[in-house]
Amino acid sequence: SLAMAGGKIAAVQNVTKDDLENAEKELEKKYLSKAKDSLENKIPEDFILIKDSAILQEIKDVFFTAKEGQEIDSFLGQIKIKSEALLFSRKDIEDFAKEFIILNAGKDKEIHEPSFKISWSLDTLNLQNGKIILNLNFSAKIYTKIDLPNLNEGLAGKDKNEAELILMNL
Repeated sequence: SLAMAGGKIAAVQNVTKDDLENAEKELEKKYLSKAKDSLENKIPEDFILIKDSAILQEIKDVFFTAKEGQEIDSFLGQIKIKSEALLFSRKDIEDFAKEFIILNAGKDKEIHEPSFKISWSLDTLNLQNGKIILNLNFSAKIYTKIDLPNLNEGLAGKDKNEAELILMNL
């Protein structure tokens, strides 16, 4: 009998289904959050995202450099994620509220801008249809527009008492 010389004993690792599933879960956990953060950071300042409720994420593909049963010490993974957000324009909501106030107050009225306040809360959200229903709360002080040309014409030639009476009735 002859003795074998120069051999090596080594443990070989096989990639299991569990290895691939765990790696996929780790990729999802890590990169879904990163994709969401990246999307939120790209939203222009004049648009509003309803936090945590108006983002739809979908895993498009997961790829590994190893297959189940392959003898390998380590492998790499790649994930493709599609993230979509439903936003609304702050200006559009504010313009809508201001138009509503003027429509109900009368066309001869104006909004005192520093007093304008608006808030909203989510009623319904359907990302698949791109539909948001918001409850809006808004308020503003209003005043009657002053028509300077007509006012000047009306005050021309009036004495102080008559002018004061006209101005007090505006």
